[in-house]
Amino acid sequence: MNTEMTGQLIAERRRELGSWNFGNSREAVIIFCGGDLPEDAAYYTFRNSGITYTCPIKDRQVLDIFLLPDTRDISSYPEILVDQNGEPLEGVFEGESQEETPDESSLKVQE
Repeated sequence: MNTEMTGQLIAERRRELGSWNFGNSREAVIIFCGGDLPEDAAYYTFRNSGITYTCPIKDRQVLDIFLLPDTRDISSYPEILVDQNGEPLEGVFEGESQEETPDESSLKVQE
């Protein structure tokens, strides 16, 4: 069976939604994952074969698998994080996570 693979690598950076898409002439498989997503992100949306999918985000993380039969379209573009009102969140796809730097007092060994 000849399988075509495309899409982004699974999100490796925090605060990003990533996807992995693959399939053949009979079916498409789309996997979404992401962790440490922005607190305001309530849902994510994507389009495939002219249909817009809206999926919930729980505990700031996503791991969803879609099996779409009878389609040659394995795309999931655009992937958009949206808030509770369905408004797109801006700047979340650029990996702009801020790492916390511990202060010196937390690094000292207490005797």
